[in-house]
Amino acid sequence: MEQFFRNYYASHQGKGAAKRNLADTFRDDIFKFPPGILLEIAETEEAKKLSDTICDIKNEQQVFIEISERRWPYRDATASDWQQERLQRLIKVLRHTLCIPLLLSGYHCLSEREFIEIIDILERFAFRYITIVGGHAEKISTIYYDHAKLIRQAPQEYKIPTLRNELKAVQEKYAPDETFESLLIQKLSYQDNSSKKIIIRHFLTTLEDHFEWYSNGANGKAKPNEISIFDLSKVTIEHIYPHNASSASVMEDLELLKNDIGNLSFWPGRNNNSAGNKSFAEKKSLYEQSNVTLNRELAKFPDWDEQNFQQRRNKLLKMAKKIFTV
Repeated sequence: MEQFFRNYYASHQGKGAAKRNLADTFRDDIFKFPPGILLEIAETEEAKKLSDTICDIKNEQQVFIEISERRWPYRDATASDWQQERLQRLIKVLRHTLCIPLLLSGYHCLSEREFIEIIDILERFAFRYITIVGGHAEKISTIYYDHAKLIRQAPQEYKIPTLRNELKAVQEKYAPDETFESLLIQKLSYQDNSSKKIIIRHFLTTLEDHFEWYSNGANGKAKPNEISIFDLSKVTIEHIYPHNASSASVMEDLELLKNDIGNLSFWPGRNNNSAGNKSFAEKKSLYEQSNVTLNRELAKFPDWDEQNFQQRRNKLLKMAKKIFTV
C-alpha cells in the first residue's frame, strides 16, 4: 500500500513523496488540508472534493495493482498480445518500476495507443540505460515525474515525442553506442544464474522480433514482427559451440568464447532443445529447420570457427544498437 501511495503521489505531483510522514504529505498536497483541521463538519463542495479524491485513489489503486503484477490494465484491449507482453518485459524482466507513476498518468489520461507507445519507448530505453549501462535512476526520475504531471495537467496537448527526445538526450550522453556495445559484451556473457539468463533471453528474442525490419534496412522507427510471442520461462539458451564440448571436439579458440553473446542463440520451448552438446556439424540441420530466424541464419555458415563467431557477434551488436534506442 505504501508503494501505491508513493507512486500515486509522484504521478499527480510530479515529484517523489517525502520519505517520512507520508500521511502528512498526502494531507498537505493531495487533500490540501491545513495542519490541525478537524473534519467533523464541511461545506458540501469540500465534502464532494474529498469524496472525489478518495474515489480517484480507489480507481488508481486497481490500475497500480494490474501494472505492478504485469497485467494489461485495459478491459477491452485493442493492443496485440505482443504489445501487451511488453508490459511484463518492462516491469518483470527489466524490473523498471520507476516508470509506474508515468504509466498511471498515461493510462488515466491518454489513449491505449499512446500508452502502448510509451511502454515501447521505456522498454528500449530501460534495457540500454539501466540494465546494460547501469545508469543512475535519479537522472531519469525527474523526467518521468515531470511528464506524469504534464499528462494530467493537459492530456490533449501532451506530445510523446517530447518524452522521447528528453530520454534520447540522456541516452546520447550516458549510454552512447560505443559504451552500450562494450557493456553488452560484458553484461550478456552467459552465467548459470536465473537473473542473467532471463536478460539474455530477453535480448535474443527481441532481436528475433526485429530481424526482418533490420534485414530490410532498419529504416525509421524499429518495427517488430508481432506474430510470435516468446514465453521467456520456456525459452532455452543455445550454445552454438557446446557449453560442455566432448574431449574429442574441444576447440581451444572457441572454448574461451563459448559464453560470449556471439556464441549464443535460443530455442523457443523446452521441448525444442534437442541439440544439447552436439557439434556444430551435428546441429546444423536442426538450425536449418528451426522457426527461429537467428538459428536459420546459423545454418548458412559452412562451419563454426572464430572468424564466423566474430562475424555473427558483430551483427548482433549492430542490430542491438539499432533496436534498443529511443
